[in-house]
Amino acid sequence: MAQIKSEKKDILTNEKNNQRNSAYKSRVRTAIKKVEIDVEKKDTVNAEADLKIALGLIDRSLGLGIQKQNTVNRQKAHVYAAYNKLKALPKAEEKPAAVASAK
Repeated sequence: MAQIKSEKKDILTNEKNNQRNSAYKSRVRTAIKKVEIDVEKKDTVNAEADLKIALGLIDRSLGLGIQKQNTVNRQKAHVYAAYNKLKALPKAEEKPAAVASAK
């Protein structure tokens, strides 16, 4: 246990920062899950809106020093991959229909 007054203050400050950082990381994970849910539902409009929110939170977490650069890059790649999968779906479904109508 800390004996010096400044060490006691540091413990309180560290705990407060830990709680703030944990809450922020939870917000980031929730935003990423919202994008994934929109992709499952194939809801392009909401997925795009939630993507912007998630990317903003992820970038801000780097700026605040809550997450490291590699973590941010990995999360952004994961979100973009899910969103791009959703964008690619209609194109794949349109091609067979166009080929069928051309015959």
